[in-house]
Amino acid sequence: MDFNGWPMNNQRGTTLIETLVYIGLFTIIIGGGMVATYQIIESIGKNQNKTIVESEGNFLLRKIDWALTGVSTISSPVASSTGPNLTVDKINFPSSPLVHLEFKFLNNNLKLSRDGGAANKLNGAQAILSDMVFEHLAAVGTRPEAVKASFTLSYIGFSQNFSTTKYLRK
Repeated sequence: MDFNGWPMNNQRGTTLIETLVYIGLFTIIIGGGMVATYQIIESIGKNQNKTIVESEGNFLLRKIDWALTGVSTISSPVASSTGPNLTVDKINFPSSPLVHLEFKFLNNNLKLSRDGGAANKLNGAQAILSDMVFEHLAAVGTRPEAVKASFTLSYIGFSQNFSTTKYLRK
């Protein structure tokens, strides 16, 4: 008995087992939170890689489409030692009645030159361009002459194929 007349065994506090149970529950909650956070961060990274590839691929498709709009003649695509090339003559260009455009695929880069000038690189440095193919489709029946371009872009574990077909109007 203490000084107030109460028995001594009525002490307040937590036991060792209760403390271990609380620590175990806290560990499970924190561990689950860390796993969820890691998965969210990894998902964001994958989405960023996908966005980089898609925006780069769409930019290249738009450039190819622009270059092939108003084309009067096509030099059949040539597979050379440096990669596939495509040469076209474009009419109705504002600065010149006839412009000579040449696509060159070299060292995972697609380059475009105008009238034999310096070739400008079209793709960015982040995504890797591969499997570039230009295909000249001859006119058949009611289908007009066309050029088909296809390629693959890859960036840190994400890869996507792109393709476009541009029909020529004369």
